[in-house]
Amino acid sequence: MQIVIVGAGVSGLTCGVVLAERGHGVTIAARELEGTTSEAAAAIWYPYHVGDARAEAWAAETRDELTRLARDPASGVALVDFDVDGEVLHVPLADTTRYLPYLRARFVAASGTFVQREIASFDREGIVVNCTGFGARALCGDESLTPGYGVSVVTSRPSTSRALVRTADPLTYVIPRAHDCILGGYDAPEPPPASKVDAIVARCRALMPELRGDVRGVKRGIRPIRDEVRLEREGNVIHNYGHGGSGFTLSWACAREVARLV
Repeated sequence: MQIVIVGAGVSGLTCGVVLAERGHGVTIAARELEGTTSEAAAAIWYPYHVGDARAEAWAAETRDELTRLARDPASGVALVDFDVDGEVLHVPLADTTRYLPYLRARFVAASGTFVQREIASFDREGIVVNCTGFGARALCGDESLTPGYGVSVVTSRPSTSRALVRTADPLTYVIPRAHDCILGGYDAPEPPPASKVDAIVARCRALMPELRGDVRGVKRGIRPIRDEVRLEREGNVIHNYGHGGSGFTLSWACAREVARLV
């Protein structure tokens, strides 16, 4: 069966891998094939900003898959200790600089193809999988979808491998990766002012005093926030968006649900 996936973030790529490896002919089409919101994500397994009753089961299924992928060094997934408001979890962390290319390579190896183009509507024959994230607000007229602007600051790696997050306002997290470190955060319905970057760095250094190093870059994205994930079939279109801050955390389970709907 020929399928077009719209959107090249983690949801679209994971759907592409699952469907292509099941023998479907799959094309991923998007305005941006790289540089998506997923590139800016901390990408640690943790259900965040998602209120869907199905999220707990989806998160558990995805955690199992990411844990399995952590056995493959090529995947960019590692298991880390994650201190969440004083509770320490042992969870998967996906280094987006390695994990997203891994998904792209795995998709292509399964005969999937990429097309870079603007998608204005779903008026076509065949199956379309809508993984457009916040873009679905305009594409589908879904006004229940609201923006959660995010900022990630990339610095050099600290001496510790322990990841930290404090979820109370303001959201603050330090996520060491293999070769760098991701600092955050910001989560608001309006874009952050430039001064927020310095404030994020200061909060993170107060939380983890051993954190040092220059800022290497700043990444920005929009979390697609919705009361519940839209994962359903509507005619020839299968919607898979509205994952809030849990795109990576729900990705594999939602992709398999998409495959069942196909």
